[in-house]
Amino acid sequence: MKRSLLILSVVIAFFLSSEVFNMFVLSKVVPPSLDTFPSWISSWDGHLFIFINMRLSSPLLVNFFNLLTNVGSTFFALLLCVSLYLLGFRREAILVFISIALSSFLIIPFKLFILRPRPYLSLPGAIISEEGSGSSFPSGHSTRAFAMASALSGKGKRLTIFMYVLAFLVAFSRIYIGAHYPFDSIFGSLLGFLSGKLVLRYEDKFLLFFKDFH
Repeated sequence: MKRSLLILSVVIAFFLSSEVFNMFVLSKVVPPSLDTFPSWISSWDGHLFIFINMRLSSPLLVNFFNLLTNVGSTFFALLLCVSLYLLGFRREAILVFISIALSSFLIIPFKLFILRPRPYLSLPGAIISEEGSGSSFPSGHSTRAFAMASALSGKGKRLTIFMYVLAFLVAFSRIYIGAHYPFDSIFGSLLGFLSGKLVLRYEDKFLLFFKDFH
């Protein structure tokens, strides 16, 4: 029991430290006003962003995606973990939490060293529903959404499909509300997906560490 508590404390500290670093350090980083990505990426990204953010824009969808995008927030991720645990799905709660913690930590070097402005700073006419701080690359909401979906994959076909569809919509919402470029969401989604799969790859070992909690 003592060992499990110690490991749980380390994981929580690991997660909280990444969130604190993101809040007080990464959010203060000021990217340049012009996109520093290679021109071929910026061009493709810009055109796709304009299509999704501007041409597909409608008041009804804006309200829908403004609400849905919160599924990728840290608060929702933690709420999901607590809910799963209290409902008796303790194994799933542990795996989701570890996946979120890992993906949150992996975001840090990208946010710190790849400084990319938010699309509304570089593209005139962008429709903004949410202004973000720090570097636009990669999308943290997309990363967390796919980390949750990936960690729960294999726990039932219907649940897997539902979680991946939900994660895709979250990643799409980040573009739609003007917070990220498509490539930011795509890369963040891949990062979250791989984080969840890595945790599942060593699922038995992780669960063994937390055997007193499930």
